[in-house]
Amino acid sequence: MAFSKTILRLFAVLLLFLIICLSSDGASHDDDSAPKSASCNNKFQLVKVKNWVDGIEGESIVGLSASFGASLPSHADKALRLPAVFANPLNCCASSSSKLSNSIALSMRGDCAFTAKAQVANSGGAAGLLVINDKEDLYKMICSENDTSLDITIPVVMIPKSGGEAINESMAAGGNVELLLYSPKHPVVDFSEIFLWLMAVGTIVCASLWSEFIACEQNDERYDELTPKGMHACIVTLILRICRNCGQKTLNLPFLGEVSILSIGVLLSCVAFAVFWAANQHASYAWIGQDVLGICLMITVLQMARLPNIKVASTLLCCAFVYDIFWVFISPLIFHESVMIAN
Repeated sequence: MAFSKTILRLFAVLLLFLIICLSSDGASHDDDSAPKSASCNNKFQLVKVKNWVDGIEGESIVGLSASFGASLPSHADKALRLPAVFANPLNCCASSSSKLSNSIALSMRGDCAFTAKAQVANSGGAAGLLVINDKEDLYKMICSENDTSLDITIPVVMIPKSGGEAINESMAAGGNVELLLYSPKHPVVDFSEIFLWLMAVGTIVCASLWSEFIACEQNDERYDELTPKGMHACIVTLILRICRNCGQKTLNLPFLGEVSILSIGVLLSCVAFAVFWAANQHASYAWIGQDVLGICLMITVLQMARLPNIKVASTLLCCAFVYDIFWVFISPLIFHESVMIAN
């Protein structure tokens, strides 16, 4: 019990420290290294780009505002929903032959300065400019040292390559694409980050205390549990901890011998849960199933893992380091998209 109280106290202290660290606006920030002037001192802010194709709303795109130009509203109901038009030429480095008035202009990155693109779109009557990056990351659009007297009255936003390609495909197919730009305010304390931290630390604490549940189980079982681990092992252990007699009924199965009916029922439920998650993994609520599966797996791994000496621990840390390097830097070369970027 003393060990449990110590862990809970440490958990509370770390939570307080996390809240203090997160008490800052992470959606907007400044760049001290960028040239400053009266017309080029905006903070970089994350921008939500909502889009509609023939009146049907599509998946929103996340962009980054420039250090120059007009500011965006913080609420969607205060922003204008305008048609999207590609500049001609696409780089928007010269006067566009496309009609840009009362629309959101789109241009490709490159061939001239960001401020030059913005001035062309501004002079053409566009209500805003989206610069499509040639990569998936978002580049900070800053002014040059010579841009001291800019007169740009429209918002300028950079969007990732995939977002620009999606808009281009819709327009190439003849669809009427409309865009709406706004920059939602970031809360002082991001509760989503606190929730993620609670899940991570809670998983470790739960795995550390899990032996108390397992120690209470009877070891004189007359049957063998099914071999699957992870979610199956966690649920069976919890049920047997609450109701020890629930696993008394057994069933003879070919190749498996005598197994618990409880174990079979839990296994079927876990398979159904995993199949449901796999079939709906792109839904907005899919993160719940993914986190449940991940937490159960990590509890099982932490129960099974044994670190007899520092060599084993160092080897595991090196493997984890290589694992991170692969998914962050190498996976985009294989899958043509970084799996570390949330859609």
